[in-house]
Amino acid sequence: MEANIESAGEAASDAVTGAVLAKSLDTSSHESSTPQARCLNCRAAVTGKYCSVCGQASHPHRSLIALGHDILHGVFHVEGRIWRTIPELFFKPGRLTRRYIDGERAKFIPPLPLFLFSVFFMFAVLSLTSRNTVVTEKGADIVEKWQEGNARATETSQTLIDELRAKQNATANAEERAQLAGEIAKLEASLNVMKSLAESKWTSIKPLTEPPADEESSEQPDTAAKSVTSEVNIDFGNPEDDNKWLAALRQAQDNPRLLFYKVKTNIYKFSWALIPISIPFMWVLYFWRRDIHLYDHAIFVTYSMSFMMLFLVLLILARTVGVPTAATASAFGIAVPLHIYKQMRLAYGSSALGASLRLIVLSVFASVILAVFVLGLVVMGLMG
Repeated sequence: MEANIESAGEAASDAVTGAVLAKSLDTSSHESSTPQARCLNCRAAVTGKYCSVCGQASHPHRSLIALGHDILHGVFHVEGRIWRTIPELFFKPGRLTRRYIDGERAKFIPPLPLFLFSVFFMFAVLSLTSRNTVVTEKGADIVEKWQEGNARATETSQTLIDELRAKQNATANAEERAQLAGEIAKLEASLNVMKSLAESKWTSIKPLTEPPADEESSEQPDTAAKSVTSEVNIDFGNPEDDNKWLAALRQAQDNPRLLFYKVKTNIYKFSWALIPISIPFMWVLYFWRRDIHLYDHAIFVTYSMSFMMLFLVLLILARTVGVPTAATASAFGIAVPLHIYKQMRLAYGSSALGASLRLIVLSVFASVILAVFVLGLVVMGLMG
C-alpha cells in the first residue's frame, strides 16, 4: 500500500515537473521569437510590437524603405492634425483652447509647436514677398518717377545754361558778365550732380559735398562729433558699463540700419518671449476665477498669437495678388479683436459684456506688451 502511494506521488511529481519544463520551454521559445526582450531605447521589458513605456517599436528597421515609411507617416500624421487644428483655430478658437485645456490633445497640434511653425512660416512668406511687393511695385515706381524728374531737370538746366551763355556773350559789361558766369557755374554744378546721379557716378558727387577749403570751419569737426549721445547722461554706478552704453548708443546713431537689422533678427529669435510677457496681463483679467490657471492663459495666448501670424500670412499673400493695403489692414483690425472675443467667450465662459470689457482692457495691455517686447529687442540690439 505504501509502495503504491509512493509510486503515485512520484508520478504526480514527474507530471508537475514536466508541466513546468514544458511551460519554461514554451516561454523561452516565445521570448526567442520576440524581436527583443528589452526596449533598445529605455531598456524596459517589451511584450508586444511597441514599448509600453516610451512607445518605440520593438523591432527598429534599418532600411531605406522603412525610412521612407517614417517620413510619410510623419508628414501625413502632422497633416492630419493640421486639418483638425487650423479650422478650429480660425472658426472655433475658444473651443480649441477649451478642448486642449480639458485634455483633448492628441488630435490637435500642441500650442507651442504651432506657434513656432507660425513664426517660421510668417517670416518665410515675408522674405519671399517683401522683395516683390516693396521693391518691384513701390521701389520700381519711385525709381522710374525719379528718373523722369531728373531727366526733365537736366534738360531744363542745360537750356538755362545755354541761354545764360548766349546772354553773356552778347553783353559787354564786365560786371554783368561776371554775374552771369557765377550763375552759369552754379547751374553747371547742379547739372553735374544730376548727370552723376543718373549714371551712378558717386565719386563725381563727393567733391561737391566737401566744404570749401577757404572756409574757416575749424570748429565744425568738433560740432559734427557732438551728437545726441553727448547730451545723454548715463550713470549706472559703474564707469565701464556707462562707457559701454554710450558706445552702443553712438554706434546706433552712426549706423541705424545695423540696429534695425539686429532688432528684426531678434524678433524671429525671441518671438516666444511674447507668451510669458502676456500671461500676467491675462491673469489680471481673471484673477478671481479659481477654475482658471496660468496654464490656461498660456494656451490661450499661444493659440491667439498663432492665429494672428497665420492670418497675417493670408493677408500678405492677398496683398501680393493685388488686394489693397487698406482692405488687408482693415481685415486684420477686425479679425484679431473678434477672434480674442470669441476665445474669451468659449474658452473661459465669459458673458458677452464681460468679454467685451476685457477686450477693451486687453487692447491697452497689448500696447504695453508690445512696448516691453520692442524695448527688450532694442536693448539686445544695442548690446549685441
